[in-house]
Amino acid sequence: MSVENEHEKMEKSVPAFSLETIAKENKYPAKILVAEDFPVNQEVVSGFLESFGFSAHIVENGLQAIRALEEDYYDLVLMDVQMPEMDGLEATRVIRDPDSKVLNHDIGIVALTGHALQGDRQRYVDAGMNDYLAKPIDPESLYIVVTRNLPAS
Repeated sequence: MSVENEHEKMEKSVPAFSLETIAKENKYPAKILVAEDFPVNQEVVSGFLESFGFSAHIVENGLQAIRALEEDYYDLVLMDVQMPEMDGLEATRVIRDPDSKVLNHDIGIVALTGHALQGDRQRYVDAGMNDYLAKPIDPESLYIVVTRNLPAS
Protein backbone atom coordinates (compact mmCIF):
# COMPACT_ATOMS: atom_id res chain seq x y z
CA MET A 1 0.00 0.00 0.00
CA SER A 2 1.35 3.43 -0.88
CA VAL A 3 2.06 6.17 1.67
CA GLU A 4 -0.78 8.25 0.20
CA ASN A 5 -3.27 5.40 0.66
CA GLU A 6 -2.13 4.91 4.28
CA HIS A 7 -2.61 8.63 4.93
CA GLU A 8 -6.11 8.58 3.40
CA LYS A 9 -7.00 5.52 5.48
CA MET A 10 -5.86 7.26 8.69
CA GLU A 11 -7.84 10.42 7.88
CA LYS A 12 -11.01 8.38 7.34
CA SER A 13 -10.61 6.53 10.65
CA VAL A 14 -10.31 9.74 12.72
CA PRO A 15 -13.55 11.71 13.05
CA ALA A 16 -13.19 15.30 11.88
CA PHE A 17 -13.27 17.96 14.58
CA SER A 18 -16.31 20.13 13.99
CA LEU A 19 -17.60 22.97 16.13
CA GLU A 20 -21.12 22.22 14.93
CA THR A 21 -20.84 18.55 15.92
CA ILE A 22 -19.41 19.46 19.32
CA ALA A 23 -22.19 21.98 20.05
CA LYS A 24 -24.85 19.41 19.10
CA GLU A 25 -23.28 16.68 21.25
CA ASN A 26 -22.64 18.89 24.27
CA LYS A 27 -25.19 18.04 26.93
CA TYR A 28 -23.47 19.98 29.72
CA PRO A 29 -23.80 23.77 29.41
CA ALA A 30 -20.86 24.53 31.69
CA LYS A 31 -20.33 28.02 33.09
CA ILE A 32 -16.68 28.98 32.56
CA LEU A 33 -14.82 31.95 33.99
CA VAL A 34 -12.16 33.30 31.63
CA ALA A 35 -9.50 35.53 33.23
CA GLU A 36 -7.66 37.12 30.31
CA ASP A 37 -6.43 40.69 29.88
CA PHE A 38 -5.88 40.75 26.10
CA PRO A 39 -9.12 41.66 24.23
CA VAL A 40 -8.39 39.55 21.15
CA ASN A 41 -7.78 36.45 23.30
CA GLN A 42 -10.98 37.23 25.25
CA GLU A 43 -12.97 37.21 22.01
CA VAL A 44 -11.31 34.09 20.63
CA VAL A 45 -11.68 32.00 23.80
CA SER A 46 -15.23 33.12 24.58
CA GLY A 47 -16.26 32.60 20.94
CA PHE A 48 -14.93 29.05 20.93
CA LEU A 49 -16.50 28.25 24.31
CA GLU A 50 -19.89 29.56 23.24
CA SER A 51 -19.67 27.61 19.97
CA PHE A 52 -19.20 24.47 22.11
CA GLY A 53 -22.39 25.32 24.00
CA PHE A 54 -20.65 26.60 27.13
CA SER A 55 -21.23 29.92 28.87
CA ALA A 56 -18.20 32.22 29.15
CA HIS A 57 -17.83 35.05 31.67
CA ILE A 58 -14.82 37.31 31.00
CA VAL A 59 -12.73 39.16 33.59
CA GLU A 60 -9.50 41.07 32.94
CA ASN A 61 -7.23 40.08 35.84
CA GLY A 62 -6.76 37.84 38.83
CA LEU A 63 -8.44 40.23 41.29
CA GLN A 64 -11.58 40.28 39.18
CA ALA A 65 -11.45 36.49 38.91
CA ILE A 66 -11.36 36.15 42.68
CA ARG A 67 -14.28 38.58 43.08
CA ALA A 68 -16.30 36.65 40.51
CA LEU A 69 -15.59 33.36 42.31
CA GLU A 70 -16.67 34.94 45.62
CA GLU A 71 -20.01 35.95 44.11
CA ASP A 72 -20.99 33.04 41.87
CA TYR A 73 -20.36 29.39 41.12
CA TYR A 74 -18.49 28.37 37.99
CA ASP A 75 -17.60 24.95 36.59
CA LEU A 76 -14.08 25.88 35.48
CA VAL A 77 -11.62 28.77 35.32
CA LEU A 78 -9.38 29.48 32.33
CA MET A 79 -6.67 31.68 33.85
CA ASP A 80 -4.12 33.70 31.92
CA VAL A 81 -0.80 33.45 33.71
CA GLN A 82 0.43 37.00 33.03
CA MET A 83 -2.10 39.75 33.84
CA PRO A 84 -1.92 43.20 35.42
CA GLU A 85 -2.88 43.85 39.06
CA MET A 86 -2.76 40.15 40.00
CA ASP A 87 -1.33 37.41 37.82
CA GLY A 88 -2.86 33.99 37.36
CA LEU A 89 -0.47 32.18 39.68
CA GLU A 90 -1.16 34.50 42.61
CA ALA A 91 -4.90 34.40 41.92
CA THR A 92 -4.80 30.60 41.90
CA ARG A 93 -3.05 30.55 45.28
CA VAL A 94 -5.82 32.75 46.72
CA ILE A 95 -8.54 30.56 45.18
CA ARG A 96 -6.97 27.44 46.71
CA ASP A 97 -6.60 29.09 50.15
CA PRO A 98 -9.37 27.68 52.40
CA ASP A 99 -9.47 31.02 54.24
CA SER A 100 -10.35 32.98 51.09
CA LYS A 101 -13.98 33.86 50.39
CA VAL A 102 -14.27 32.03 47.07
CA LEU A 103 -17.24 29.68 46.95
CA ASN A 104 -15.40 26.66 45.53
CA HIS A 105 -11.72 26.23 46.46
CA ASP A 106 -11.49 23.00 44.44
CA ILE A 107 -12.64 24.45 41.11
CA GLY A 108 -10.64 23.31 38.10
CA ILE A 109 -8.16 25.95 36.93
CA VAL A 110 -6.47 25.81 33.53
CA ALA A 111 -3.51 28.08 32.82
CA LEU A 112 -3.63 29.98 29.54
CA THR A 113 -0.07 30.74 28.63
CA GLY A 114 2.43 31.52 25.95
CA HIS A 115 4.97 29.68 28.13
CA ALA A 116 4.46 25.95 27.74
CA LEU A 117 7.90 24.60 28.52
CA GLN A 118 8.29 21.58 30.77
CA GLY A 119 9.44 23.62 33.79
CA ASP A 120 6.59 26.08 33.35
CA ARG A 121 4.01 23.30 33.64
CA GLN A 122 5.39 22.34 37.04
CA ARG A 123 5.20 25.98 38.17
CA TYR A 124 1.49 26.05 37.29
CA VAL A 125 0.82 22.78 39.09
CA ASP A 126 2.76 24.00 42.15
CA ALA A 127 0.56 27.12 42.23
CA GLY A 128 -2.54 24.90 42.31
CA MET A 129 -3.57 24.82 38.65
CA ASN A 130 -4.92 21.58 37.21
CA ASP A 131 -3.84 21.88 33.60
CA TYR A 132 -2.55 24.32 31.01
CA LEU A 133 -3.23 25.35 27.45
CA ALA A 134 -0.64 27.03 25.26
CA LYS A 135 -1.42 30.12 23.22
CA PRO A 136 -2.32 30.69 20.50
CA ILE A 137 -5.48 28.79 21.32
CA ASP A 138 -6.95 26.43 18.76
CA PRO A 139 -10.52 25.14 19.15
CA GLU A 140 -9.74 21.43 19.29
CA SER A 141 -7.12 21.79 22.05
CA LEU A 142 -9.40 24.12 23.98
CA TYR A 143 -12.28 21.66 23.81
CA ILE A 144 -10.11 18.74 24.90
CA VAL A 145 -8.60 20.61 27.86
CA VAL A 146 -11.92 22.10 28.98
CA THR A 147 -13.85 18.82 28.87
CA ARG A 148 -10.98 16.99 30.59
CA ASN A 149 -11.16 19.47 33.49
CA LEU A 150 -14.91 19.94 33.91
CA PRO A 151 -16.47 18.30 36.94
CA ALA A 152 -18.47 15.15 36.21
CA SER A 153 -21.96 16.21 35.21
